Amino acid sequence: MHIQNLFGRKKLILIIFFLTILAVSVNAIYPYITKIVIDNVLIGKNVLLMRNIILGLGLIIIIQVLVDFFLSYLSSVWVQKNISDIRNLIFDRFLKIDPFSTNKNGQTLIISDAEVIAANVQSILLTSLNSGLSIIVFGVIAFTISPLLTLVILSALPIFVLANIKLSSISKDKFFETQHSKDELLSKLTDFLSGKIFIKIYHAELYAKSELVNLNKQLKNNSISLSTVMIMVKDVLAILTSVTPFIVLSIGMGLSLNHQISTGGLIAIYTYAGMIFSPVSNLVNLMPAYQQIIVALERINNYLVLEPEGAAITTKLHDNSNKKVTLVNNINLVKNDVPILKNMTLNMDNEHIYMLTGPNGSGKSMLGKILTGLIFPSSGNIW
Repeated sequence: MHIQNLFGRKKLILIIFFLTILAVSVNAIYPYITKIVIDNVLIGKNVLLMRNIILGLGLIIIIQVLVDFFLSYLSSVWVQKNISDIRNLIFDRFLKIDPFSTNKNGQTLIISDAEVIAANVQSILLTSLNSGLSIIVFGVIAFTISPLLTLVILSALPIFVLANIKLSSISKDKFFETQHSKDELLSKLTDFLSGKIFIKIYHAELYAKSELVNLNKQLKNNSISLSTVMIMVKDVLAILTSVTPFIVLSIGMGLSLNHQISTGGLIAIYTYAGMIFSPVSNLVNLMPAYQQIIVALERINNYLVLEPEGAAITTKLHDNSNKKVTLVNNINLVKNDVPILKNMTLNMDNEHIYMLTGPNGSGKSMLGKILTGLIFPSSGNIW
């Protein structure tokens, strides 16, 4: 099954959608109530209307709290069920993959990538629904108050989009580099842990530490770059969000002096200007999160379709002499019914230093243990 097909459960999404409509409708009432209070209560001196407004506000607040609670709960249920399905797929692949495969990304995918998807998918679900509906509702209400000021507000939207396209692309690249650095560090840690005894035997602690320090430095630099890009995205959009309502207020003051908009209407549309750019900013900020989900899904998909890798071992014998010593002759090693070494014969010159290389899981450590007498082969001779 393709990983993206897991994001179903349409009935639950439908409930979340209707709750979001209710939440947006309730939230959109507040600025318009402000207009009524200023124009009808403060200027019109209708004190009795204020009492009804206060009672209505109390009911609205109760409804809003309940709706927000159920939205958060149901969206969490939807996301975690899907992420649980993803983890189960990774578990199945993790258990079926060749134990000597060089691909060791399964742990990172389960711990890190799955959590990235969970956090970002819930954010995208709630934010996209809430923000998208909010922009429509706020825009319609603002247009009924002042079409001119509404057009001023909407004219800043292309700047948001263009800035986001560029920054989100950079964010995707940096996120991929960061996750790849995590894979390399985890893989190296696993290798060193499995070969810890040989690191001590050959006094290679400094080499091991140097390798880990370099990978840690690479991960640190990539994480700094990713955080910097994410902060830049938010800062650029925050500037645009702050400037636009001020422009609306400045133009609106001229309209108010010419009696083209009431004082309450000016305050209401200024409030809507701030409110409408908040969901726009939220939507724009979703692009980096969306790119991170795509990267994580690609990594998981690639892991799920991996072909099993067979174990193989190669020896690099740098020999400058014809004087050979046979260390092992026709040895075989089988672990849990899995052949690790097959018919291996190893000849070396006792006056030279040799290096044994091969992919992770190919049997280097097992051969080293045989040579040092820590384990015995299933068959063959050792000298």
